[in-house]
Amino acid sequence: MIIGTVLEAAGAQCRVFAEACGRVPSSATPLLRATWESRALQASRATLYELARREGLIDWDAIEQIIDGVAAEQNPILREVIREALRLDIYVSVSSSQAAQRVRFTKFLKKIESLAASWKGWE
Repeated sequence: MIIGTVLEAAGAQCRVFAEACGRVPSSATPLLRATWESRALQASRATLYELARREGLIDWDAIEQIIDGVAAEQNPILREVIREALRLDIYVSVSSSQAAQRVRFTKFLKKIESLAASWKGWE
């Protein structure tokens, strides 16, 4: 199932992100917070969300290119953690989106089943 695969990838990415966080010196925490909240990074995240939510298959290569480009522009101390944070952010976004789509589809199917059941009485 697609959502299971995405959730597994998100879980693995969470562990990678945690390891990257552990390598950032505590003195860099304010810089990390400021970087994550910066307009430039917010714009990059919006672009990534847009790519991830397009119809059809997700272009993971394009997403990775953007992530690598954004990470390369960061302070060397933060490059790894920003890269892994962006990856995790996208995995969470995709899994949330797919879960929402599945809920909508399930509700739609239940409505169809209900209509079909009511039509049986008309036969």
